Amino acid sequence: TTGGVLYTVPEELAERCLAELDFREKGGYARDCIDVVEGATGSTARALLYRGTPDNPAFWTRCARDPDFAAAVISRAVGPSGPNREYLFRLEAFLEANGESACGTVDIARRVRRLDGRRAAVVHGAGSDQYGQMTGRSMEEGTDVHELGEA
Repeated sequence: TTGGVLYTVPEELAERCLAELDFREKGGYARDCIDVVEGATGSTARALLYRGTPDNPAFWTRCARDPDFAAAVISRAVGPSGPNREYLFRLEAFLEANGESACGTVDIARRVRRLDGRRAAVVHGAGSDQYGQMTGRSMEEGTDVHELGEA
């Protein structure tokens, strides 16, 4: 199960709201209508969901597998709504306030904070992963290749 918040948008604001969401969520997200169950009442409602899909060229599969890489990307990225790190920290605060402090989002937020004041480089490449350079593994399995050094 996935938790979340349902918002009801007044009809007169729906078109403007959708335009803003479509602009903000344009990179790597698909727009789906889904059925959701409201926890307190058990009633079902239709809701709009933006979800990242691996078939979108802006979706980085490595971020889903490698939380240190995801943290490095988020720590530097800026989108139409501002710095991604600020969005992440607001989402983290919401999740923690609602009893969801053990999720991956909170873990990534902590990793981003550990990067504060340090330079993070995001290396993106293509080709074979013969030496583990794409998946964040060194030739010696288990070695942490995410150690940050002074540049």
